[in-house]
Formats: sequence, C-alpha cells, structure tokens
Amino acid sequence: MNPLKLGTKFALNLSYIGTRYSGVQRQVRRELMNEESNYDNSVQMAVDIGISKLNPHPNNLFRSGLSSRTDKDVHAKDNYLFTQLVHPDFPQQDYEPKQITETVNEYLEKAKHDIKIKKCIQLPQDFRIYRSAEYREYTYRILFVDNTTRDTNDDESVVLLRFLPPPLNDKVAVICPRKGRQLDLSKIQPALDLFVGKHNFKSFESGTFDQRIGWWATRDPVRDLTHFQVKPLSIETLVKEESLELTQELKALMENQHLIEIKVRADSFLYRQVRMMIGLSLQTAWGETTFSDIQFRLDFPHKWNWQYSDFMAPAHGLSLTKVKLKAIQE
Repeated sequence: MNPLKLGTKFALNLSYIGTRYSGVQRQVRRELMNEESNYDNSVQMAVDIGISKLNPHPNNLFRSGLSSRTDKDVHAKDNYLFTQLVHPDFPQQDYEPKQITETVNEYLEKAKHDIKIKKCIQLPQDFRIYRSAEYREYTYRILFVDNTTRDTNDDESVVLLRFLPPPLNDKVAVICPRKGRQLDLSKIQPALDLFVGKHNFKSFESGTFDQRIGWWATRDPVRDLTHFQVKPLSIETLVKEESLELTQELKALMENQHLIEIKVRADSFLYRQVRMMIGLSLQTAWGETTFSDIQFRLDFPHKWNWQYSDFMAPAHGLSLTKVKLKAIQE
C-alpha cells in the first residue's frame, strides 16, 4: 500500500454529559453512510458527523475508534476518539488540528449536543489505539439519602431529589437506604482495598449473550488496579464545579446527607467492572456481604460468581475523568 494514501491520524480529546446518549460507542455501521438512517444517538456518531463537515471533505471513507467505552448515563471529562483522514490534496496539504477542533465544535454547538472537543492532536503513523493508554481513571460520586428525606406524596422508596439542580442530578448517584440496614461508611475503603493490585476480574465483568459468544468472551480479564480510594465530598465543591449557587434551602437540606467520591485507576477496565466493584463494596457497608466474599471472587474468578441479588452501582454519578496516552506529552 502506498504510504502517501494513508493520510494522517488524529486524536480528538473530548468531554461529554452521557445522560442524553445511548452510550459513547456507535452501534451501527462504523462507516458514516447517512446520518439520518444510521443515527444511533451515540457520542461517537455525533462526533463522526462533525468530522464529516470538514471542508474540503476527507478523500477516504473514514472510521473512528475510542480509547475508552462508557455506557448510557456515564459521563467523561477526558476521553479520546481516533480517526485517520486523507486530505484531497495530501501530502501537499493536510488538515490542521485546530481546523478539526473548530469544525466539529461548530457542528456540536449548532446541533445542541452535550459534547465538546477540547483539543485535536496529530498522531504518529504507527499509533495503535488499544495499546495507547498508560491508565484510565474513573470518579464515582454518591449521595446517600437520609431516611427523613422523603416525598410524602410518593411511595416510600422514592426520595425527594427535586431540589437538586439538573447538573447535579446528572452527575451524582443517589442511593436510598436499604430496608432494615444501617450504612457503615467505614467499611467501604477496606472493601475497595481488596481490589487493588493485579487480579483476574472475570467475576466482575457484566456479560451479555453477544459478549459471551463473541470477541468479548476472549478478552484477557486480568487488570492491574493501582488506586481505589474513597473520600468525603461537600455540596460546596459540587456546586462550585458546576458554577451554581448554593442556596440556603439546598445547604440546609444537605446537612443530614452523606456525599462521597470514589476514584479508581487501572490500565484498563472490563465491561461495567467499576460499577460492579463499587456496588459490592457498598453491600459490605450495608452488611449484606463480607470481605471474604469479595476475596473469594478474586481468588476463584468466574463469570457466574456475580449473582442477580448483587448490587451494581447505577450509571449516574460515574465519570471517566482521565485517560493518559503514551503517545501524547502533556
């Protein structure tokens, strides 16, 4: 193959609010044939359409890939989309990273997407997506709601959350009290510590039928977790990040609630692994499972170790906060 026909590889560094999207990854054909008939409401599809608006139009039927996949309702402050573009006059002329950033952001803003391209970077020709990341870091934020915070007009299990501004509703997982259980926050960190290190995490990979018979079933389940830490979080920090006003009503209502933030870092993660690990750690805090049960699942990994009665932390509140690429100097 003529190397002059390969074009140039680019990485688009993006952030997004995942609430409105079906997930980050496209579910239809990777080739952008027709944005109306193929549109699947994914973040990747929206960015691909933005790239297709480049002038002049790329001379190749371009495809894109992702450094990390996130589910519906999961957000990202730092993710990467990779693509290879052939300028019609390549190699005499080529696309500039600034041009790509401006063109895609112009489309995203006009279409009112909750996605922003922070920067575009030209990559070396030998760059490979799945070998590129040094680590990935997720942050999970939880609001444990006190028993007294109820909406008397609704069922007991429905918590009064309407006082939270919309950006916080999207970015914080609201978890209700478990019937007959007391929350012991001191147990969460020891439970998380069990996951740190290099383990076979097959017990903590959510599977679907397609995954069990297809490519996902052959993935190496060994991952190296280097950091898994919980710390208290204040409502002042949350509203400041979102440039919101901390009203007296909100401050008073939050006095009896518990806010925490959990950060986890590893080379990569399995499908829904983060939510499953955090969910089981929360079950230890409720006294529904034990540290020994977590250790057993790590020592004897198997896809059927996860039970239907186990708690998977909801997607709301989970954000991909950092992807460190080997090829990019910061």
